[in-house]
Amino acid sequence: MKIIITEEQYKRINEITIFQGVSSVRPTHLDVLHIIREKISESTYNKAIKEYLKNVLGYPEKFTNKFISHYAEEVPYIRDDSDRYTEMPKQLKNPEVLSNLVYFLSKKFLKIRMLGNLECYIDDSGYDKAFYFFDPELETCVGYISCKPIFDYYNGIDLPDNSYAVNSSQVDAELKGRGYGKEMYLSVLDYVSVLLSDTALYGDSLNIWVNVLPKYVYVGALYKKSGKSPKIMSPETKILNHQNVERYFATKKPKLITQTK
Repeated sequence: MKIIITEEQYKRINEITIFQGVSSVRPTHLDVLHIIREKISESTYNKAIKEYLKNVLGYPEKFTNKFISHYAEEVPYIRDDSDRYTEMPKQLKNPEVLSNLVYFLSKKFLKIRMLGNLECYIDDSGYDKAFYFFDPELETCVGYISCKPIFDYYNGIDLPDNSYAVNSSQVDAELKGRGYGKEMYLSVLDYVSVLLSDTALYGDSLNIWVNVLPKYVYVGALYKKSGKSPKIMSPETKILNHQNVERYFATKKPKLITQTK
């Protein structure tokens, strides 16, 4: 199905927006947990949780099946088999413990691969691709990047096959400032030919595109003005008005990028 829009609507849709502050969303491990629970039976899930509590945490208590089935979800209280509510033990609510649990489950039930310096699960069950990242040393979830495919050409450049644009991205709140954002983007660029930015960027994401990625890969800025050549960026490049940029793009293979006539 084709949708016809006006030129003005197209411009509004594609204008890059710089948001103040940082994005605030739920921890990545909850999204990965949802994926796992969709793939396995409840009995298999419960058995794996019990294995983690006993063999990894060395937790002495024996928990009810209802506790097990709800553990790791974002709930402060657990209903037991007698329909009584009890507060979850503080140790088990620790975000690092929950993230480690989901890493443990992911290694058992998902196809995890090394991508760059991180471990990654790629969810391509739908039209888009979602990259969920893990630190193999800390054995925790660290964040994700969700992308949609882009075909043929885009605002002044021809795009090769396997080109994607970012829908959304996140480094978990407690891990910001540790370099995971850079590693996640460089990992995705090991997998895709060309990666384009989202059109709405928070400060952290904008910093990745204009200050960090140009140190490691070929990065360019695509301007809104029709016919204006893409600007290739280096660590010394200064863009005074990011509102004039439609999207940024990055690739580890600059020979793939050609300008449209």
